[in-house]
Amino acid sequence: MSCLFCRIIAGEVPAKKIFEDDTLVGTMLRPAASLAHELGIAARGYRTVFNCNREAGQTVYHIHLHVLGGRPMHWPPG
Repeated sequence: MSCLFCRIIAGEVPAKKIFEDDTLVGTMLRPAASLAHELGIAARGYRTVFNCNREAGQTVYHIHLHVLGGRPMHWPPG
């Protein structure tokens, strides 16, 4: 297996998992909000991002969510 996420799941690469479960997209947003509060970025604002396919910057082809914060975000992104 060469995919980073596959190697993490297989236990070949150590990782500090913040949240993991057996369901997908919808249930990822509530833990992301909780994480933003824990990290102290919720009050100022944060962004959740799913990169979908190569031109959007996706390099790991498993569903995963990025929680971005702690700095001003600009629009349009990228």
